[in-house]
Amino acid sequence: MIKHNNFKFSQSFGAEQENAPIQADDVISQIEFSDDSRLLAVGDVGGRVIMFQRKDTVLPQFSAVCEFTAHYRQFDVSRSQEVSSEILSLKFLPPTHDGQFLVTASERDVRLFKIAPHKHYKPNHNGSLLFPSIINQQLQAVPKRLYQNASNFHLNSLSVSAGGDSFLVADDFSVTQFWVQDHLNGFLLIDNQMNSLDQKMNLITTARFHPQDSNLILAGYSTGQLRLYDLRANLKQTSVTVPGVGEIQDIQVNPPNLVFARTAQYLSVYDIRNLHKPLFQNNMNPKLNFQQQHKQQSYSTVESYQPVIQKQEHETKFNIAISKDQQFWASGFYGNQIEVGNLNNDVLGWKATRILKKYKADIPGNGVGAKLLVNKGQTQLNAYGDQIQGKVEKVAFGDDVLVAASGGNLFLYGW
Repeated sequence: MIKHNNFKFSQSFGAEQENAPIQADDVISQIEFSDDSRLLAVGDVGGRVIMFQRKDTVLPQFSAVCEFTAHYRQFDVSRSQEVSSEILSLKFLPPTHDGQFLVTASERDVRLFKIAPHKHYKPNHNGSLLFPSIINQQLQAVPKRLYQNASNFHLNSLSVSAGGDSFLVADDFSVTQFWVQDHLNGFLLIDNQMNSLDQKMNLITTARFHPQDSNLILAGYSTGQLRLYDLRANLKQTSVTVPGVGEIQDIQVNPPNLVFARTAQYLSVYDIRNLHKPLFQNNMNPKLNFQQQHKQQSYSTVESYQPVIQKQEHETKFNIAISKDQQFWASGFYGNQIEVGNLNNDVLGWKATRILKKYKADIPGNGVGAKLLVNKGQTQLNAYGDQIQGKVEKVAFGDDVLVAASGGNLFLYGW
């Protein structure tokens, strides 16, 4: 018996035609749910953030309620480089009595916004002492803090602590902790500076707090290394190399002990108590093998042999999502493929599309054309396709909803 949710197509946003051309700034770069799954934040390469609010429907559906520009293109005079406006990270802070807050990050800066309803009043013109009446309420984003130059290089990831009072900023060479209330000072936790030109490039690609213990930090590197740091033991580390070609693109923790690491080709699952032996490895598509392009590197002798990394306008980085009930993981791949796995090593896969092809196979998700790719750890090679056009780069779980982003399109699935 396959333990999986019965996924059903619910809603989509974006171009109506398959593989329609899209402007570079309109490519979706990040998606994130609020804690109660009532709000969905979507960021793009152009620096814009669109807020969606959930409707009261049987299958989960959302409507756009707010749009604002969080980051703008800049020019770094000291390096003669243009700084991209791409939204590289979106994180909701735990809700407080002051409201809902959203942290956004671009290549250099981190910003804090308050998401709150703005009331529109109807003035009273009849001269009475009655208060003006409320016409409607609309969500709006109010800028609260700017953590300027949170990274001197290229910011790669942002992770909020378990208590929501601090967050990690990881760039190519360091991991720094910032307190939400202090936008001026950061505390350097991990320093990966190069000492000589002979040292092998090993850039930090992502870093994440453990969701239940902020003393534990997991970091991924461009050489495929996964490291666990313990702040209580003077940053004592445990290191392991994740199989697959290229860098670690994302790390997620399914508390208390499961660690998920994603490279371009593989998704690996580890026990945090023994990172040296993976519990499960999922090849996203055994029929396709993608050799990840390495970042172009040039060296600057002005900054103690510090390399200056020239990045593409938008760099493909697949993420991992963990369901609210902690029973499922999801990730995307080329060919607009969505894959969802459970803790029994069963993996379903289907294509993110508006053209639904229902299969007769009696498995969960057959309404969206899902196929059983891995059955109890055994790969079903014939179930995989060989198409590479399009890609599902970002996925996110909410309450009974899965959202996938492909180019400038959003696809929502309920169960």
